[in-house]
Amino acid sequence: MTPLGQWLADVFGNDIYLQFVIIFSNLVEVFSCTLLFNIKTKKKKHYWLKTLIFIVTCLALTIPLAYIRNFLVPYVYVKNLFHSLFSSLIMFLFVWICLDQSVYQKILIFCATTATMIFAGKSYSFLLNVSGLDDKVSMTWFPNLNSSLQWMIYFAFHLIVYIAFSFIFAEKEEVVLSKNSKRNIALLTIFSLILTNVLFSASEPIQSQSLSLSAIVKAFACILCLVILVLKKGILSQSKKEEEAMVMNKLFYEEKKQFDSLRTNINIINSKCHDLRHHLNNLEGKVTNQELDNLKEATRIYDSTVKTGYEALDAIIYEKQLICEKEHIRFSCLCDGKAISFIDETHLYALLSNALSNAIEASKKIVDEKERVIDFTIKKNHSFVFLEITNYFDGQINFDENGKPFSSKTDGSNHGYGTQSMKYIVDQYNGDLSYSAKNHIFRLLAFFPEHSQKEKEG
Repeated sequence: MTPLGQWLADVFGNDIYLQFVIIFSNLVEVFSCTLLFNIKTKKKKHYWLKTLIFIVTCLALTIPLAYIRNFLVPYVYVKNLFHSLFSSLIMFLFVWICLDQSVYQKILIFCATTATMIFAGKSYSFLLNVSGLDDKVSMTWFPNLNSSLQWMIYFAFHLIVYIAFSFIFAEKEEVVLSKNSKRNIALLTIFSLILTNVLFSASEPIQSQSLSLSAIVKAFACILCLVILVLKKGILSQSKKEEEAMVMNKLFYEEKKQFDSLRTNINIINSKCHDLRHHLNNLEGKVTNQELDNLKEATRIYDSTVKTGYEALDAIIYEKQLICEKEHIRFSCLCDGKAISFIDETHLYALLSNALSNAIEASKKIVDEKERVIDFTIKKNHSFVFLEITNYFDGQINFDENGKPFSSKTDGSNHGYGTQSMKYIVDQYNGDLSYSAKNHIFRLLAFFPEHSQKEKEG
């Protein structure tokens, strides 16, 4: 016993001192787990000051709590439940006060942190039990070591678990939670609190019967904690997918409105061009042949003659042709519209509008007009449909770890949504999307298996 421990035992008595040690070690576990498991979680302002005040406040309560726990010693179940609920309350208050997250995100963090702390404690005791040691009697495999080294081994094991689980199960950024995710978080938290606090406390008499039963209960507890952590990851993963789908649907709704407007404008322009050509024919003999040819050439630019076999693709190509004509970009197109007709019109517009707009933006930055070239190809080869867009670019293009080019946009609202929506669309048709940049030539390649067409037609 340390001099401080001896002094506390002399002042408060051995029974109170024992309860003090249990509560103090529990607080160390709670704070170390919460701090390490959420080390990358966004913190509130003055985080460390709030943490320090919270810890000091909890330490000031250890002696009164030691008296309460000592009073409950004859009531084993109530004592264990009090201990478990106290740990949960401290952790919940710490998460709530010090971490800067949404309400449901805090609840999920509390749930996952609790599961991590319980796993560390139960797994350590489980290893002692399967080694033939009673964790109620010994806290280490090395009984000959002094108590300080025994405590160091005990806490070192816990710290390793906390840090390892923080990398495996803790989220690095806040996730926007859907309505379903919030409901699932509430159910998971209620489920985990009932099992970890009520059932584990009630299992104490069973664990006292034999080391085998004790090991079985602890193994069950470890498995349960892992299930809770995996479910937590699953809830966040599903929420990300739901949020992505919602964002994509909003984008596609806007794309659909643009596409409908484009198709209407094209029909109007074609109708006007048809009437204008009729009027130009009536001018023969009234103006010079050169003047008439110049007028016809001017109308040719706005006259849609693209026929790929898929009307939606024709409209998209027509729109981009006009832009390329204005920006002095040579637009080369060799597309089999029927090969790509299995893609929904709105999806196709969103996919090609983003891809071709990026190619046009890159081409506009090139000084030499000879290199302002965009090649667009859609073809069927064996059992795959290939969509390829190539263009020259100046400067350097960087890619992320997934092979996706970083957006050059600086506005946070639209950053990355173009490439994200393209990937989302290609995935909907079981396709694959890739990018490459070599010798100042950028290449976008998407290919789709033939069965995607059959599924769409079916």
